[in-house]
Formats: sequence, structure tokens, C-alpha cells
Amino acid sequence: MKNISAYESTIWSSLIVTVAASLFFFGKVFGALAAGTPLELPTIMRLGAAVVVILVAVELAFKVAVSAWCKGELQTDERDRLIAAKSARNGYYVLIVLQFVLIGHLGIHSMFGGGPWLTMDAPTLLTFMIFALVLAEIAHFSSRIVYYRVGA
Repeated sequence: MKNISAYESTIWSSLIVTVAASLFFFGKVFGALAAGTPLELPTIMRLGAAVVVILVAVELAFKVAVSAWCKGELQTDERDRLIAAKSARNGYYVLIVLQFVLIGHLGIHSMFGGGPWLTMDAPTLLTFMIFALVLAEIAHFSSRIVYYRVGA
């Protein structure tokens, strides 16, 4: 395996932290959904706020560690900016597709009425919107890593 640059290592750390926090958050939320427990908005917001605070603290610690390891500011060049742009595009494609799926779900629900498989209350819809955002961010980080490995 090739040596990874400091810039790429920050992307790896962001991907790992995002996946770990998502598994925790969505494990709790989807576990409650699977158990038949109704989701309450204050519970989701409290859990989400805790995850965001932990994410920010861990990401900041990683950035400080990498910055100390690199002895200063990370330097970016034209290739880094091209990779960032292409991977952002991929992340937005994932986000757009998943948001249209949710909008389509709401449209089908309003046209045909609520069946047991179509019912979605506001906290559940919010959870799926957050899930779409997280998947888009994971696609963004993953694309960046792939572009660094295979070239862009």
C-alpha cells in the first residue's frame, strides 16, 4: 500500500468518525423503529445533538494531531481541489437521489393513503432525511479516498 499524505489521512479519519457516529445514532434510532417504539422528536434531537458534539470534538482532535504531525498548515494543490470537486459532486448525486426517494414516498402516501408500509410520521421522516445526508457525506469521503488511490 502506498504511503498516504497528511491530507488523505484527514479524509480517512473523517470517514471513520462519521461511520462510527452514524452507526451509533442510527443503531439507536432504527432499533427503536424496529422494536415498534414511536420516535419522539425531542429524543432524536437530544441524541443527534450529543452525536454532533462528539463528532466535532473528535474531528477537531484529529485535525490538531495531523496538523502537529505535518508541522503546520496542510498544503493543497490543483489535484486536491479537483478531487474535492469530483467527490462533492458524487456526494450530491447520492443526496439528490435519496431526497427524491423520500419526496416520492410522501407523494405516493398522499395519493394512495396510508398503508402500514407507507406510514411515516415527522420524526421518522426527519430521521430518514438525516440518513440521506450522512450517506451523502460517506459517499463524498469514500469518493475522495478512491480518487486519491486511483488518480483523478
